[in-house]
Amino acid sequence: MGEHRTAQEASAPGPHHHHLGDCERPHGRHPPHRGSTRLEFVIVVVFATLFAWISIGFWEAMAGLFTLARRVDRFSITLALKGI
Repeated sequence: MGEHRTAQEASAPGPHHHHLGDCERPHGRHPPHRGSTRLEFVIVVVFATLFAWISIGFWEAMAGLFTLARRVDRFSITLALKGI
């Protein structure tokens, strides 16, 4: 007669399931080498450099906004000329 299995038995891995090893995994499903390859190291260095550059630019802009909001710039050239 037909084989009837419960849902638990159907979802349990049986002998017909093959565990894929590291070399047999499809592309995109394996974990990165954690910076062990030169290319990954270069990518991390480039990312860190660009991220720092953007971050510094953002905080410089925030400092400029704060300076403009106060309406007083103690390093202004016109302020120095008024003191002469």
